[in-house]
Amino acid sequence: MSKKSAEEVRVILNTNKHGDTEDLQHYLEDLLRINTIDDQRAFGITKQIIEEGPRDLSDNQLHVFRDYVLENFHTEECDRCGLNVPWSEMLEANDDGFCSYCRHMLEKND
Repeated sequence: MSKKSAEEVRVILNTNKHGDTEDLQHYLEDLLRINTIDDQRAFGITKQIIEEGPRDLSDNQLHVFRDYVLENFHTEECDRCGLNVPWSEMLEANDDGFCSYCRHMLEKND
């Protein structure tokens, strides 16, 4: 898989594809709370997104965020239904690849 360009990262962060900016900020707060972001630059950029939103990030900041946060903690689509995973479901989706509905259906069938 090729790395996303700064513009593609901007689209992920600035559209409602996975939920609104508030959902994104809550998700990033969760990542910081559970100490998942080791790179100090990515940690600072994540805090900046939480406090100010993602709109004013430079291309360099977007590349760092992509390399240390999105590539490790972003599930684009559910592996079962193919729909976009909302930010509010992203932590669990990073573990198993499923949206909450599909996870529920799979657990129900077990």
